Amino acid sequence: DEYFRRVFIANPDRDPALPTLVSEDESGRVVGFIGVVPRRLVADGRTYRAAVSSQFVVEPGPEAEFAAVRLLRAYLEGPQDVSIADEATDAARALWSGLGASTAHLLSMHWTRVLRPVRFAASFLRARRRFRPVARVLGSCSPVADALVARLPNTPFQQPRAFAPPQEISAAIAVAHQEEFCHPSALRVVHDERSFQWLLDRAARASVDHHPVTGVVTGSGRVRGWYIAALDGQGQCDVVHLAALRTAQREVLEALFQHAWTRGAYAVSGRVDVRFMPALTDSSCVFHQRGHWMLVNTSSVDLLRAFESGS
Repeated sequence: DEYFRRVFIANPDRDPALPTLVSEDESGRVVGFIGVVPRRLVADGRTYRAAVSSQFVVEPGPEAEFAAVRLLRAYLEGPQDVSIADEATDAARALWSGLGASTAHLLSMHWTRVLRPVRFAASFLRARRRFRPVARVLGSCSPVADALVARLPNTPFQQPRAFAPPQEISAAIAVAHQEEFCHPSALRVVHDERSFQWLLDRAARASVDHHPVTGVVTGSGRVRGWYIAALDGQGQCDVVHLAALRTAQREVLEALFQHAWTRGAYAVSGRVDVRFMPALTDSSCVFHQRGHWMLVNTSSVDLLRAFESGS
């Protein structure tokens, strides 16, 4: 499969010491899989090795639970300083917790900013079978209704008449300025241009027409922040990265919302970032839990505290 090859084999951060793992039965048949992506983290000048897991699957059967525990234990006992599961299911959370892992509750939360309320409502109802007739009616009238709502003054849905998108982000810009937007004591991922470009390419592949919603916000001759988001074919815009000076967070969010609106998005969502909480609240965002969890396993008290506090 192209996805597994690209993410777990062709990843520029691939580390032979942190491989993707499979579980085999007595006949050598693969009955379980856990994908692993390495990350290099830094805080207070100290570097940590992280392993992010995903696609944790086990073949159903009487030995499934045993295979899952064995596979997960092998992963958690690797040489990494911290093991991370992003958007884990309740079942995976139970397994991780049984092996001593913690749940990063704050980082398991998401925010959503609705841009086109009628189309958003239609999308929400379409996923519920009994309300699909209502969703079809709303969908048919949503272009006109949302255009009218966007002209209502003093509402969260009001949009400017014209908007020139900011300069698109590049790996060179992000790497050159990445340290400016994090406190030295905060935990952050270290990227070089090659690894950051790989992430930009991933966002492009996940976006309609392979064109993500990205922008660099500048002012007074300096970079004030940027945003990177993937826009799907239905109109949902998912933020994968936000960066901003403390005084420019609202400015960067507004640029993101306006850019996403011009691209036809009905809503913008992202993971909760404590640095942006005041700006997200002031921007009429709704906070919610998607039903998945961020899980962390580490023997480092400092690393665990960073994830639990959202820093």
